[in-house]
Amino acid sequence: MSRRVPLACLAVSSLLMAPPCAGAESSDAGGPTWRGAGLVPSWRRSLPESEALRVPTPITRDEEVQRVTLKETIGIALENNPGIAAQRLEPTRQGAGVLQAEATFDPALAGEATHRHSITPNASALAGTRTTVTDDRSANLHLLKTSGPAPARPSTS
Repeated sequence: MSRRVPLACLAVSSLLMAPPCAGAESSDAGGPTWRGAGLVPSWRRSLPESEALRVPTPITRDEEVQRVTLKETIGIALENNPGIAAQRLEPTRQGAGVLQAEATFDPALAGEATHRHSITPNASALAGTRTTVTDDRSANLHLLKTSGPAPARPSTS
């Protein structure tokens, strides 16, 4: 913690003492010319408001009631009921689950490559060279596939 305080002080003082940016207007223009001046407006920016998220003030209600038939009422209720909407999406979810389970049996391609380079000094002067250089390279490519369950053998009773 004791090292962070001097570093933070150094960073702040370097921002305050920094010369104006290249191409910055003179101080006669009325705006600050130090480098950190652009940070403050960027921190104060807010997200633009959306009409979709705006809540009317005051919250109102319709005075006029629209007449609908019993069939239309049931249809509106079925369309807007989240429990029924979830049930409507259940076959799609189940289909995705089946695809996920079947994906276990999809083939997978895997590969690996290694390179090892070593220089080892020789223990004997009779070896002819002072060092032994070893350069090993290997590559493997695998196609992996999980097979389905073994077929059931007919019982011999």
